[in-house]
Amino acid sequence: MVNIPARGHVFPTLAIVGELVRRGHRVTYAAVDDFAQALAEVGAEHLRYESTQPLDSVGDPENGRAPLIFLDENIAILHAVREQFADARPDVVVYDAVAFQAGRILADTWELPAVQSTPFFASNDTYSFVQKMMEADGAVPLTEEVVVEFGVRMAQLLASHGIDEPAHEFLMRTEDLNLVHVPRFFQPYGESFDERFVFVGPCLTDRSFLGEWQPPAGGLPVALVSMGTVHNKHPELFRLCVEAFAGLPWHAVISVGEGTDPAGLGPLPGNVEVHRWVSHLAVLRHARLVVTHGGMGGVLESLDAGCPMVGVPTWPDVAANTERMAELGLGRMLLPAEADVRLLRAAITAVAGDAAVRERVAEAQQLTREAGGAVRAADEIEACLKRTT
Repeated sequence: MVNIPARGHVFPTLAIVGELVRRGHRVTYAAVDDFAQALAEVGAEHLRYESTQPLDSVGDPENGRAPLIFLDENIAILHAVREQFADARPDVVVYDAVAFQAGRILADTWELPAVQSTPFFASNDTYSFVQKMMEADGAVPLTEEVVVEFGVRMAQLLASHGIDEPAHEFLMRTEDLNLVHVPRFFQPYGESFDERFVFVGPCLTDRSFLGEWQPPAGGLPVALVSMGTVHNKHPELFRLCVEAFAGLPWHAVISVGEGTDPAGLGPLPGNVEVHRWVSHLAVLRHARLVVTHGGMGGVLESLDAGCPMVGVPTWPDVAANTERMAELGLGRMLLPAEADVRLLRAAITAVAGDAAVRERVAEAQQLTREAGGAVRAADEIEACLKRTT
């Protein structure tokens, strides 16, 4: 398995790895050192590589070179995997949708079946997630210079590995098996995707490496607040959440990640706790509401837990998720530029008190869990192996 150094991409695969290992398969996972403990807990062999730290650059709103940045990361993954395996080879390559250059080139040169793992909305001729992101407010357009350079470098990379497929066909390729970590009901135009797309929904593990969490005494309803693990340098938004919950009969658990210093949020009211890292799944076992930036991982974890949401999309790549959540009546969306204490408090109170929202969330929870998760994903990978052996 190959993946980029992003928690929202690695975490959805951990349960699949654990299920495959439980069934007796040997799984080697190319990932950065940050995930060594998590991979050890699910029984994977960790193939480490030196990352180019793509998320540091992509997080810059003025940077329009994302395709080139992730191309460099894919090349780093390729070099590490080829060096590790030398003349040996595995039986199947499972690759993250953003690590597609590394995954497809490895599968092609080894002449192996490939499986794409997609932790966000899938794309086909009817719906394009990339196009949706590029149309979102705040999206940085690609310049002609970047597009040309990317095309030239892609062609050179393919040629260097003996692949004569035109670069545009390589980019647009659809594998025979695509595991989508979204339940079909939540996928826009879900009915338009053929049998090559298997919507397994969220694949969740206990993630004990993040520790445990228990609610404090007092019996207040619990709310989880998270703005993701990548584009989360929004201290003003976290302060807004602190102030909003200070005036509400809730206990708020705020997870800020690496982008914000918890100490910088100032004195906290008694009903608010702030962590750099906390197990969201542990909090969600007790939560009745989630305030989220709309990252797909957090949205799906909330649906699996049966929690309605207030979405505040802080980045173009999550706007589609929060729009879909609101469209299906699973919560409300607030634009960051418009959000203030009054509106946020009103949205929290309205969503939590809306019986229709709770009913739709309960239905969504059932559909999410019926998608099959890690067990179904492992079944599909094994079936792929049998078809191609």
